[in-house]
Amino acid sequence: MLSVRSVYLTIACLLGLSTQGALAADALEVTWPEGWTAQEMRNPAATGFPGSNQRAARLGADQQPQASIHLSSIQNPPGETWTLSMHMESAQRALRQVVISQGAAAFACDPTVETTLGGLPALESTCRASKGEIEVVQTIVKVESSGGFVHMLVYQARSPYFETYRADFNAVRASLRFTP
Repeated sequence: MLSVRSVYLTIACLLGLSTQGALAADALEVTWPEGWTAQEMRNPAATGFPGSNQRAARLGADQQPQASIHLSSIQNPPGETWTLSMHMESAQRALRQVVISQGAAAFACDPTVETTLGGLPALESTCRASKGEIEVVQTIVKVESSGGFVHMLVYQARSPYFETYRADFNAVRASLRFTP
């Protein structure tokens, strides 16, 4: 599977977001599905940046990840105004850069649609990476921006497992709440 950790770190960097003063993980209320291994990634030495970054992975019998869900909240740079569309476009560019650098031959995203995340207006896009004619990874990216923060929820799965775990992703999305 293409490295979702790399995708997430790259998204944060390419969005030009400040990680200073990011929401603590306590400000994100989420329920991870049964059978998923979840972890908070707030240690700068372990993640490459401070801030709220949580990840849950669904491992197969071979202990290899079949799917992962990442949740991040990062403070917008002071004095800069980014639209929700700008955040989504940056996230898609970052995803493309990472999956291509990890060996995918092609990466394409469906048109962005309006949705909600944590009960707030958001944008969503589904993206696919392929090697040759074979689709290898599918990703759903949801982006919400409010109160000076951008919130990203990313579901990524190897293509054979994408629909298998999509209900788990939808349950995480439905459980998500941002608190002050």
